[in-house]
Amino acid sequence: MTDEPLMSGEAAPPLRMTMPGRLIAVLVFVVVQAAFNGFFGVLIASEISDAERHGQKLVSPALAYTAEYVSFAAAVLLVVSAILVAAGVIWGRNLLIVLEAVIIVNGVVMLVSGAPAAVVGIVLAGLTISVLLHDTVKAWLDFKAYHRRVG
Repeated sequence: MTDEPLMSGEAAPPLRMTMPGRLIAVLVFVVVQAAFNGFFGVLIASEISDAERHGQKLVSPALAYTAEYVSFAAAVLLVVSAILVAAGVIWGRNLLIVLEAVIIVNGVVMLVSGAPAAVVGIVLAGLTISVLLHDTVKAWLDFKAYHRRVG
């Protein structure tokens, strides 16, 4: 395949299209975000454990356990979706957008619960969503999908 016009008159798609720099950066952010989510999960588990060990009652045990499990699940799912996006899988982008939205909600809950470090997760999630919705990222994913169908 070349960049010469096709019989229909339209130009053939280029053979290569590099991953946009902003997507590379956001995938690095996603890995950092996964690490933060895992770390927050460990912190929450530690707080729950300390409270139970000292006979203290949690204000909202259900909320604490939910935040812990969501943090751990988010860490794993973030890494999986980052791998899918790096491979050019379009639905991986959609999965990552949904995960980021859930992480924003979880971050707000953690923030209200007294974990100011949750702001980092909220900011990274917002940046990730904005990059994933950018035209250059969509074009790159479309290019990858096209070549998977053709090749």
